[in-house]
Amino acid sequence: MNELTTILSEPIARLGATTITLGHALAFGAILFLGLFVALVAALWRSAKARAVAAAEAADHARDAEARMAGILASQAEMQGRMGAIAEVFGARQAELTQSIGQRLDAMTGRLGQTMTEQTKSTHESLAKLQERLAVIDTAQGNIQSLASQVVQLQAILSNKQTRGAFGQSRMEAIVADGLPHGAY
Repeated sequence: MNELTTILSEPIARLGATTITLGHALAFGAILFLGLFVALVAALWRSAKARAVAAAEAADHARDAEARMAGILASQAEMQGRMGAIAEVFGARQAELTQSIGQRLDAMTGRLGQTMTEQTKSTHESLAKLQERLAVIDTAQGNIQSLASQVVQLQAILSNKQTRGAFGQSRMEAIVADGLPHGAY
């Protein structure tokens, strides 16, 4: 139904600023046909009044009506041919458009996939480097904590005068013993 509406709304001719669609042409043809039919009936009714004259006129009208009917049928056949050609053209264009959109979508999907792969790889590399740096920081933090505890122990030792003196004496003995030959001290 939607295709029929689309086909009937397609323009087939222009007269000045007026666009004539296939639907307009078919409606005009139907109206023209009905008008001819009414004229034919009227002519037959008048022929009852004057049979001799009316018979000749009826024959003339019948020939005219047949000629017009043949013209209308020829026009209708021509319009059907045009509608078929238009349908073929639209079908081909729709297929081309579908193919073009499909190709563009495939290309975009490929580029998006490649970008996502590169981004994932870059993220993994960055996370690996970050993990290495965090391991180094953890090691350094452990060393700093060890040094801090040793400094606290040294501070505890050096805060007591007697302990500080004993430590100084033992260090001095070690320095003197290292400076003199073995067995001289």
